[in-house]
Amino acid sequence: DVIIKKYSAKMDFDQFLNKPIKSLSKGNQQKIKVISSLLNPNMKILFLDEPFDGLDPLMVKKIEEIFLSLKDITIILTSHRMEVVQEMCAEFFVLKDGKLIASKRTDDESVMVSTNMETSMTPIKKLKYVKKIFERKGQRVILIESDKYSKELQILLLKDKKCTFTSLKDKNLAEEVFEGYGV
Repeated sequence: DVIIKKYSAKMDFDQFLNKPIKSLSKGNQQKIKVISSLLNPNMKILFLDEPFDGLDPLMVKKIEEIFLSLKDITIILTSHRMEVVQEMCAEFFVLKDGKLIASKRTDDESVMVSTNMETSMTPIKKLKYVKKIFERKGQRVILIESDKYSKELQILLLKDKKCTFTSLKDKNLAEEVFEGYGV
């Protein structure tokens, strides 16, 4: 009862505690699921399946803070909300058809640089800090280890007479993870 009151207060849910579950919105039903997942004070592993589904961005942030405040608990979650995964997780895995196809650490400092398709990749492929090159939406995207190499790479790209543009992109975990995996 103390745990329920503690987390319902943090999630602005107090006024709904005595309401039938079926009468609640999808977001409030999701809050019940989150609260019930936290009832065992002795848990060591917490499995969560899409815990942020149906929640507005402010509630997602509150619940993310609750999960991050849990000590000595391993949290395993499934989610399509990569912005939350990036905030909450140290490492994540991509599954397709039940098979592991990739894994990544969220503290990876990689950066994406894009250019037009006509730009030659021959000299770029030889650079040791280039992790991956792929095509997306009529552009060539070059994934590099760190922002510290981006200026050097852009200078090299612009030396190519066929290069009409080059741009640096902020790291977007969702793009980076799902690109090339057909997920």
